[in-house]
Amino acid sequence: MPRDLMAPETEPTDDELQTVMVAARDAAMERKKQADAWTAARLAEAAAAIRIDRERRCVQERSARG
Repeated sequence: MPRDLMAPETEPTDDELQTVMVAARDAAMERKKQADAWTAARLAEAAAAIRIDRERRCVQERSARG
């Protein structure tokens, strides 16, 4: 007869706990990987915008000088 995992008196086995913890760790690592990629993309966008702005200012300064 299979165990009723939802019964209040049922304690999880070590193997069941390990399975859940591995799944939780894997999910957390995937979320971190996605968050790191998102952050890197936003930083790259910001750096590109700053470069464009800096180049635009240099061109304006050169044309203002002569």
